[in-house]
Amino acid sequence: MAAAAAAASGETPVPRDPASFFIQPEAAAVLEWSGTTSASQARISNYEGKEVTTTPLSREDGRISTSVRLPRGYYEIDLEGRIFGIVSLEPFAGARDPFFGIDAVLTWLDKRHASRVAMVKSLDRCGVALARERLNWNALEPKPGEWNWKADQTLSLREIYAQARMPVLEMFHSAGPAKNAGQFPFRTLYPQDLSQVVASWPEIHRTLQGTWAGLEVWNEPEGSAYGSRLPADQYTVLVKAMRYAWDKNQITSPLGGGVFMGGDPGFFHDFCIRNGLLDAVNFISIHDYKPAAAMERLMTMYRDWLQRNGKEGMPLWITESGWAWPKGGSRPSLQPDAKSALQITMKGVEAKACGVARYMPFCLAFYEEGGIKSFSMLGREVTPLRSMAAYAQSIRVLAGKTYVGDLPGHLGLARARVFRGGGETVAVLYSEGGKKSLAGFPGTPKRIEGIDGRSVEPLPDGSLPLSDGLLYVWSDDLLPVAETPAMQLLRASRLPVSGPLPASPILLQYIPDPGTVTHASTRYLTKPSDTGLLTVTVRIHNLSQEAKTISLRVHYPTTQEAEGSGQSVEIPARSTADFSWKISPLEHWKVPDPQPLTVTAADAGGRILDRLAIPLQMEGSVENFASQYTKAQALEISDLSRWSGNTNPQSSTRFTHPVGGGVSAVFAFGQGDRWAYPKFPLPPGSLSGMESFLIRVRLLQPGDVRMAVYDDQKGIRITMDPLIPADGEWHVVRVPFTQFEPNQEAKNLAQEWDPARISEISIGINDRSADSKNTLEISHLLLLGPER
Repeated sequence: MAAAAAAASGETPVPRDPASFFIQPEAAAVLEWSGTTSASQARISNYEGKEVTTTPLSREDGRISTSVRLPRGYYEIDLEGRIFGIVSLEPFAGARDPFFGIDAVLTWLDKRHASRVAMVKSLDRCGVALARERLNWNALEPKPGEWNWKADQTLSLREIYAQARMPVLEMFHSAGPAKNAGQFPFRTLYPQDLSQVVASWPEIHRTLQGTWAGLEVWNEPEGSAYGSRLPADQYTVLVKAMRYAWDKNQITSPLGGGVFMGGDPGFFHDFCIRNGLLDAVNFISIHDYKPAAAMERLMTMYRDWLQRNGKEGMPLWITESGWAWPKGGSRPSLQPDAKSALQITMKGVEAKACGVARYMPFCLAFYEEGGIKSFSMLGREVTPLRSMAAYAQSIRVLAGKTYVGDLPGHLGLARARVFRGGGETVAVLYSEGGKKSLAGFPGTPKRIEGIDGRSVEPLPDGSLPLSDGLLYVWSDDLLPVAETPAMQLLRASRLPVSGPLPASPILLQYIPDPGTVTHASTRYLTKPSDTGLLTVTVRIHNLSQEAKTISLRVHYPTTQEAEGSGQSVEIPARSTADFSWKISPLEHWKVPDPQPLTVTAADAGGRILDRLAIPLQMEGSVENFASQYTKAQALEISDLSRWSGNTNPQSSTRFTHPVGGGVSAVFAFGQGDRWAYPKFPLPPGSLSGMESFLIRVRLLQPGDVRMAVYDDQKGIRITMDPLIPADGEWHVVRVPFTQFEPNQEAKNLAQEWDPARISEISIGINDRSADSKNTLEISHLLLLGPER
């Protein structure tokens, strides 16, 4: 349809079949466009942007065509400034390696039938084993039991995948029928009628089971976009309801949980485990937008997290892994395109070496995000970018192979991984920092290929060229070093792990009181009433077809049983009941961190049916909290000369002394992003022997308060969650060093953070005030050592 319209209107050329731009090396291939051009020939350039040939164009009846014969590699053909990508690689043959998937996102990003067919056909040709898609439950089931399978062309898209014999990993982050999108005490996207989850999702699975490869329950629940910044207990109750639906209907396809944003495991992740996540899912999925060299550290953090909780061998799936390029065109320019290709591809290499079970680059279809960046492996015209060529080449080289170690010696490379399989041994060389060649390769090169599959020859001095940043070298006499951190991760991934526990129809959900509780993804922040009492309400969901009588018990973080524990409650079939206690928490919450208030539901025989861990954080004074730590050092924040403004050029910051001491930062925001992170320098070594910050702070107008730290290499780390509610009231909060996450642009992200190298800190805001004016007041800023 698009091609015919282009021909009729005389528009610039549109590929008639984008899949035909994936061609057989050294074989004649015809490329065709609909549209018009005044050019009689087109220029063809290679991966490095160098022109390699020109090709004559045939023009007739609104159709343009040319015949090309190209060696293996990536090329671009230029028709009067309009660029189209070409991948010249052999079609994938042999058994698919399930490791290699892709986050296609065709559900949202390209609804044109012909384009979808071409894209899926191209994925199949490249050897991709699995595609990730989205399900819009709201549109599929607008009313309970009323189905609209034409919504988002849900069925027709799966039929395209089925024709290519490509399974689909499904993911959803919508609440379903209107009555299911209940208004929780706080704004939420999570479904609240869990009985509807149990009723609906087996039907969705039954209808789509022809391509169904698994289901991810939600997307990035610790974030604000989908998780509404609610703590982990609100997410895990949904996961457990889905597991009950699976068990009840004997569905055996994998259920995935977590779907984490890719930060280090922290309070949210730990409370996921306390609330039974690992007992309800078959795999944990993670998203990754950091550099390739950071992959090993990230996987180490998640394996350690799983190991601490008895599930070290649980499969880890990376279901989004991207590298953005600047928004503004249908295709990126050479350098951003090449950088995206290098990072996406090498992250896959690293993930395979580190024992990740599935890897899915983000994303296939053209996508512009946030007004500043683009993600995609295809251009807007649906022909390949360098990242698509590089990923296809990595599948061609590494499918069916296993990581066996690293090259020996100090080669000056960021990574030198060795893989073996199918009678071949291949080294993957990865360079950062501009290293252009490698001398002293510890083996005899048998074959050398670039990131896009083109044949590469050694340089005249015998060294290997690294202009792409990634090089494949086949050799029969390599002696890799097997004892590496990546190998430890690979071995851990192979450890046996128990499957999900039998699901319970009884689920517990905390119902916070918005009048006394505020929230972030890491905790509920609250304080007792003047009487020292706090009301806690729990909703009991009975998902079964029969009434249930249960016993409820409540335990403080000290494990002491709370007042009113041991109550018996009867819940009718497929219904809910709320139950409340008044507890006395002050003597049980000693530190300013989220601590679990644990509620259990048991049957008459004492068998635990569900366990709810509520991450409560109590308000307190600076003095009381500081006394719980072995070291407490106050920083001289009232010296205004030490503070410096740090905001966008259209905004301003003014520092004053507030009543009571400390510092007040008064912000006036102009056009552009409304952020301000004033900087405060630290004396060298200030953080040595310390573990956290303690701050007393308030924000007078709406906004999100965060902290950032800066090291002497210009690396930046920031707290992702807002630290306090923006209610104009004073709050005391502890910020552990482990809570700081590196941003994508920071330097040396693969390195462990060394607090001794931190030279500056920021306490700042992302503003949401009505008049673009806000004030941040800080009365105390302390450094804390270990807990007593």
